[in-house]
Amino acid sequence: MVERNIGIPREVFYHLRPIIETTRSEDYRSQDEWKFSQSTSDSYSESFGPLLEGIEGLERRRGSNLLKSLVERQREQKGELLVLDLMSYGAVHRDLKVRGLSVALTNKRSFLMWVNNGFIAGDIRNARTWRAIRQWLDSEKHTHDSARKFDLILARPFGGLTHVPKNEIFYHYIFTALYGLLTNEDGYLLTQFHPDMQRTVEQAVSQINTNAGVEARCDSNNGVFTLVKRSGAPEKISLVG
Repeated sequence: MVERNIGIPREVFYHLRPIIETTRSEDYRSQDEWKFSQSTSDSYSESFGPLLEGIEGLERRRGSNLLKSLVERQREQKGELLVLDLMSYGAVHRDLKVRGLSVALTNKRSFLMWVNNGFIAGDIRNARTWRAIRQWLDSEKHTHDSARKFDLILARPFGGLTHVPKNEIFYHYIFTALYGLLTNEDGYLLTQFHPDMQRTVEQAVSQINTNAGVEARCDSNNGVFTLVKRSGAPEKISLVG
């Protein structure tokens, strides 16, 4: 059952509960087999290429890896980076030479994926998973002078998208949660969305872009969304009318 303290108004909680419980009844754990568990930055770059090409200073060359170029530029500007790989096993951390956290239903990581990186076995439809992510970030604060947030958030679940509730309010909640985890020092969010949610995402992009310090774009043909969060961005953005 979905818990109440997940930042959703009570009436929304009661609306979402049957939707989430329905998707949970569909043998959701089997979708772990649909992901490319060893996804590298080349694979992510191909998926998000149409949006990465729009980032100033990143030039598309044949065979180029735009995600790796973005991360290298971030590293030059900020030093050590923290990356969240959502609904995946975190192979991209090693490929990009970054520290971070991965979240998936089951733990099927290789030994090398464990080194210097965190992992949470959790369901993104459960509030406990989001609390665990925030707790992991809190543990990072003890080793740094200031609070840590993620410099880059990746979410490309492929087949797993079919088991994420195709519901406008649920999408808004997930966006709010991810936005709060992202740094406002040139933090990037790259995520897929289900084709059925195209209109919802396009409307969200228009609403997000009314805020200073934030730039959102989507590619509806490829079902991908990106957001960059800079200094001056609001602490929270609510998409629920």
